[in-house]
Amino acid sequence: MRYRLRTLLVGISLFAICLACSRVYDHWYAQRYSAHYLFSLLHNRIHDEDTFQQVATYFQTATKTDPSSANVKMIWSSRSWVIQPGDEIWHFKIGSSGVYLQFRDGKVVNHQNRDFAYPDDMAQRNHGPVPPTLLRYGIWPICLCATVAMGSILVAIKIRSRLRHRPSTDNRP
Repeated sequence: MRYRLRTLLVGISLFAICLACSRVYDHWYAQRYSAHYLFSLLHNRIHDEDTFQQVATYFQTATKTDPSSANVKMIWSSRSWVIQPGDEIWHFKIGSSGVYLQFRDGKVVNHQNRDFAYPDDMAQRNHGPVPPTLLRYGIWPICLCATVAMGSILVAIKIRSRLRHRPSTDNRP
């Protein structure tokens, strides 16, 4: 029973440490590789019909932009997207990177995930650093390996202590 409780406590502690490290790592990654992070986010997490609140959770700042501004006109004219009366254009920023998104009735419109399918290329085109492959997966693979290693060590300790305390079966006279 003592080993089970200790194993459970170690497992919970490792999970809590991994969770805390993951949040710190995500913040660091979003700041250090902001362009790559942004394009990955736009490809994987943001979709048409997402609400403003859902989108805003991923960014540090959101600024409402005038649909007649030069940046908006340049971006929208290259795409044949239509800005209807009542539509809102918001500029979202994370780190040094940002994106304009169009909202109609509080939901994203004209967002094509496939436009952001290659975050490495897009980050390079926008003069942003591209992270090494290992860093793209976050801290969780490292935590998983640490958890497996710790579990293996605990099992080895348990087996060793059982072998030490087992009565000898040697029946020599």
